[in-house]
Amino acid sequence: YQRRVRGEEKELMEMIINEFGNSGDSELILNYLSDFKNLDTDMILPLLKLGGSDSELFLYTICEDVTKHSHLTKNALNLLENINLKICFQANWRQWSKLFDDIAELSEIKVSDLRITQKLSNEALRLVCSSIECAGTTTSATVLYDHQAEKSMFETCVTLTDILSFVRKGKTNSIYVVIDLTMDVLKASSSTPSQEELNHYTRYLEILRVEKEMHRVPWQIIDSLLAVLKHSNHGNAPKMISFLSRLRQNVLFSSPNRENIVIPRDSIKEGDPTEDKWICRYKHPTTGNCLLSGDCGFIIKWSKTHSTYELVTNSDSECYLDTGVHYHDIISASDMCVYWAITLTLLDGTQLDTVVGIGRSWSRLFGWFGWLPEGTKKVYRGIGVTYNVSDCMVAKSK
Repeated sequence: YQRRVRGEEKELMEMIINEFGNSGDSELILNYLSDFKNLDTDMILPLLKLGGSDSELFLYTICEDVTKHSHLTKNALNLLENINLKICFQANWRQWSKLFDDIAELSEIKVSDLRITQKLSNEALRLVCSSIECAGTTTSATVLYDHQAEKSMFETCVTLTDILSFVRKGKTNSIYVVIDLTMDVLKASSSTPSQEELNHYTRYLEILRVEKEMHRVPWQIIDSLLAVLKHSNHGNAPKMISFLSRLRQNVLFSSPNRENIVIPRDSIKEGDPTEDKWICRYKHPTTGNCLLSGDCGFIIKWSKTHSTYELVTNSDSECYLDTGVHYHDIISASDMCVYWAITLTLLDGTQLDTVVGIGRSWSRLFGWFGWLPEGTKKVYRGIGVTYNVSDCMVAKSK
C-alpha cells in the first residue's frame, strides 16, 4: 500500500512539473526536504527538476544531512548523483568544496561511497575548469539584432521549405525565430498548407532542432501567441494554432519557463540622439554570491544609426555608470532573443498581453498585426529578451 501511495505521489509531482514547468516553488520543495531522512528516494529527481536553477535548498539539505550522520546516507548519495554539480560549484564553489571535504571525513563512510563522491567532485571540477578555459578562448558575439540581417532573413524565407533551408544552414540557433518566420509565411500565404505538409515540416524541423542543438522556446511565449491566435479570423489561423500546439507539447521544441527565462526591460535611459540604453535586471543562476553594488543585470544598447540591438559588456563599463546594474561576464548574447511586448485590446474589450518577433522593424511589426481582427488596439510596452538557461538546471541532464 505504501509503495502504491509513493508511486502516486511521484506521478503527481511529475504532472505538476509537466504542467507548470520548473517553477522553483521553494516552499513545496522545502516541505519535502524537511524530512530528508525518510524521503522516498524516487522523489529526489522530481524535486530537483522542480527546483529549476536554484541549488541553495539542496545544498543546505545535504550539508545538514552530512553533519547528522557518520556515514553517507542513501538519499544524500542519490541527490549528489542526480544534481548538476558543475552548476552548483559555479554558484557556490566554496560551500560545495567544503561539503566534499566533510564527506571525506565521515568516520563510517563506505569505501564505495567515498569513491563515488570523489569521482563526482573531480568530474565537477573538470567541467568547471573546462568551461573557464572555453570562455577565455572564445569571443562571444554581442549583436542581438541587426536590421539588415533581419530584412534579409524575411526576404529569404518566403515558404516553409525556405525556413528549413535557413535552419539547415545554421542561420539561427532558436526555435523562437523559427516560430516568427513560420507565422510570417502563413500570414502572407494566400493558400493553406495541408496537414501533411505541416507534419512533414514539423518532423524535419525536429531533426534539425536536435542536429543543430537549437534553443527551445519558453512555454510562456507560445501560450501568449496561442491566446491571440484564438481570436484571429485569418484563414491560416487554425493551422498556426495546430503548429504551435504541437511545439508546446514536444519537449524538443519548447521548455518550462524556468529553462528559458523571459526578462522584461526594467527601464530605459535615453542617451545622445544616436542611441538608447535598455536596462534589464537579472541574476544568472551561476553568478553565486555577488558583493558588487547595485543589481546584477545587463544593458542592451539600441543604435539608431546602425539599427542594431547590442549587449553591452564590461569592455564598455562606463555605459553602466548611474544605471543601478552591473554586468557579469557569464551573460551571453548567444543565449538571448529580443522580443517586442505588446498589449492588445479586442473590440469586445478583451485585453491580451503578447510578444512579437525577434526585434522586428516597424514595417514587419505592423505586418504581424495582419493576424488580428480589424479594429484591434495595440499598445507597445517595450522590449525584453528570452534567456536560455537550460544548461543551468540543478537536475543533472540524462
